[in-house]
Amino acid sequence: MYKKLIQLTCILLCLSYSMFGQVGISTNNPQEELHIAGSGSTIRVDDLNSANKTNNYGIRPAAVHSNTNGDLILPPVPTNSEILFNGKDIIGSSIYLPTGLQGQAVNNQIYQTPSFTLTRNALVLIQYSMGFAIFNRIATQAVSDRKPRLVSNYLRLGNGTTVTSATHYARTGQSYTNSISPSSNYIPIGWHYNGATDALILPPGTYSFHMYAYLFNHGNINVKSSDSYSAIFGGSSREYLKITAFY
Repeated sequence: MYKKLIQLTCILLCLSYSMFGQVGISTNNPQEELHIAGSGSTIRVDDLNSANKTNNYGIRPAAVHSNTNGDLILPPVPTNSEILFNGKDIIGSSIYLPTGLQGQAVNNQIYQTPSFTLTRNALVLIQYSMGFAIFNRIATQAVSDRKPRLVSNYLRLGNGTTVTSATHYARTGQSYTNSISPSSNYIPIGWHYNGATDALILPPGTYSFHMYAYLFNHGNINVKSSDSYSAIFGGSSREYLKITAFY
């Protein structure tokens, strides 16, 4: 009797498909070629389980993908991410950036990534570390007047060639100050690092990221020439910028 019921069910399914081009399971009104009704319904494919596929670790859910033929597969991990740019020691030669003659703020581009292309929507993660050192305006000796000085870095988005967005991404900075005595052991000299991480969603297209440096000393009140200073960027050989896309 049970076998006959199964055979009858198969016949009805075949008739339903041949008549309407759609198959329904737990429904008499399928809305697609295959429609499985019920809020708790699932599909099991034994070929994708942890016993048959090493990419299914059995600890956490494995992401199922579709290949070019439409086959459901468990691809090598991770296929849903791509490293778009992985630059180390990105500034080969040191970049000298002075403030105005009386310490006025300066804001300059110091690096541009190679262009990269996204073929679909992606969550783009940017990570970087930029080294800098502080000197007087002509970069001959350390600053030692105890005044705070801000050194900041950030990224702006471009079209592969030029900047196209005014938005600042991954902005970070440090306030730098020093002892009043140049001979003091408390003068911090050498390399400091600005590091930051940010993420944004981008549609398909060609892009680039442009890194800027921003130096700031005061609000242009009671300015004087001794307020000026400079920063050297990229001379430590430890700078990096990494861009990863997640699909």
